[in-house]
Amino acid sequence: MKDLWTSASQLETHGLCSRKWWFNYVKRLPTLPKTHFAFGTILHEVCERYLKADYLGCDESGNPVDLYPEGWQLKDDYELTPVEQSLVKSLVDRAIEEGILVRQGGEVEAEIKRKMADGIMYVGKIDHLCPDGIEDHKTTKSTRWALSPQALAKNKQVLLYAREWLERKREAGESIPEKVRLQHNVFIKDPEAPQVRKTVAYVEPSDIDNAWNNAIDQAKQMVLDRQVENWTEFSDPEAGACMKYGGCEFRSICGRRESMERYVSRLESVKNRTPQPSFFEKVQSRQAHSNENQMALKKRIAERARPFVQINTPVEPEDVDGESAEEPSQQLPPWASAGCVVCSKTTPGFNSSGKFCRACLSKTDFDVSEVEVVTVDNQLRWATPLGVRGTVKLVDEVKAAKPSIFEKPTVVDEASVEDEAPQSVVGTIVHDMPPLPPDYKPRKKRKSRAKNPLPEPDVDPNLDFEENDDDDEPFEVPEDETDFNGVDIGDMDFSVNVIKRSSRKLPKTHRKPAGRPPAGPKLLIGVMPVKGIPPTRIQLAQTVLQKFGDMLAKHKNVPSYYSLPAYERRSALAMQAAVIADAIGTDYVMVTNPDNPDIESLVSALIPFCQLVFSR
Repeated sequence: MKDLWTSASQLETHGLCSRKWWFNYVKRLPTLPKTHFAFGTILHEVCERYLKADYLGCDESGNPVDLYPEGWQLKDDYELTPVEQSLVKSLVDRAIEEGILVRQGGEVEAEIKRKMADGIMYVGKIDHLCPDGIEDHKTTKSTRWALSPQALAKNKQVLLYAREWLERKREAGESIPEKVRLQHNVFIKDPEAPQVRKTVAYVEPSDIDNAWNNAIDQAKQMVLDRQVENWTEFSDPEAGACMKYGGCEFRSICGRRESMERYVSRLESVKNRTPQPSFFEKVQSRQAHSNENQMALKKRIAERARPFVQINTPVEPEDVDGESAEEPSQQLPPWASAGCVVCSKTTPGFNSSGKFCRACLSKTDFDVSEVEVVTVDNQLRWATPLGVRGTVKLVDEVKAAKPSIFEKPTVVDEASVEDEAPQSVVGTIVHDMPPLPPDYKPRKKRKSRAKNPLPEPDVDPNLDFEENDDDDEPFEVPEDETDFNGVDIGDMDFSVNVIKRSSRKLPKTHRKPAGRPPAGPKLLIGVMPVKGIPPTRIQLAQTVLQKFGDMLAKHKNVPSYYSLPAYERRSALAMQAAVIADAIGTDYVMVTNPDNPDIESLVSALIPFCQLVFSR
């Protein structure tokens, strides 16, 4: 049997769930790549370049170190977006300015290769092996996931790193201090509020040796677990282990929804599928397409440009050598579409009312607000500010105007008309409206035929949300609701809006009692509620996500919740989890499709605030 090469991440995975470790490291089942790993790896590389430089910022050759060389934003097949690139630079600058990243000697990216027992080797890499302890860089979406000093002092990874620090001290014959410093440099990758903080803990060497001995015992058990033939021989993991760290990739196998062979086949088909462009790439493509259209339109206008002739008032054409002057040519207007089914066969660029054709305008970016249009001798004459002009002849069956039957005829004194000078008709279309009959009366608006309108539905004031049977219907919030749970949205430290409660004043019988706050919601993950629970107290996780997503999209000025990058929208869920749970109250939240990544993020964020969690 081959030797077991283990690491801190393997030991932590095995301690969390033996099945996950067996799937990942023994059977080596494939998994989909995660982009947030690339972000953390690239940030680690930038920190490594900074710490390896001397106090003057130069490398071993004496040349200045470039923290962001060409191609620094690339990792494997992933490239950081401009927002992520700016976020990495902002986080590193903050860490340097606040004295968290400090060049203090020691070894950067120190490699570990140490024998634990016969046939067992421990390998790893320490971010910064300092003279007085070890430092490890961590990236997270929220401070909520950062370890406290107490949790850091018990963390298996840093204790095993500290063991390497101790062994090097002992091998060099140096004195061992009473306390060893363990430090986490935490980079909060929130684009709206990036933060950098450090967590420091001091442990005794005896605690480090105990952690190493426990890791040896666990590694020996891993050697035995390698011989297991079927994952069903492992015991079930602890409650909540399947949802940690973004959720386990092999839940579909443990849930018996698919076999290992089907899982491998499905992932191979997903990897071979043509990658879809990201939201940022789609925006760039649309902008490039729009720029191409604008350039093509300018080129088209320049090719058709002629000296501009002022047509403020109709001018009779003058005879030149017995011939009439040339009339403006009948050419296709710049905003018109050659194959338009509405106007191409009659009046190109105009509809039957003599107005601009909406079908053509929907296919072009041309601005028609400054186009001058007049009617002269059964013709529509148009001219653009750039000098392009032309005429459109009106056919018999298409009239220059369709006067509204609700307009009353204007009575004009014939004597006053003869005295007045001709008026300019620039920008308008002249119509000859026939007079209406003297006994004409406009039709009255028809009233509703409903004799017995439906009564107003009764709404329970205790409910935080209204029932919505249609998951696709957008969740609209009245404009006058500007506070949620007594907190002004504008004063909150969050970067997104949250699901809002109604601001109406409840009767005394429905107001919350003073004292201890009510318990949180109850999660139903993959299970159905029993009889006796009112339907009004059961909400679907999809409905809660949709309501929150609609408000987040409105705040970010994007078309929909899924238009945002995955890390941004799921980070918003984690930041607002407490407020969302408070809005749900003590209702039941039923999760019917836990495999949806956004539903997983919502459930993971709500679990710490829930009163009870029911799962299969």
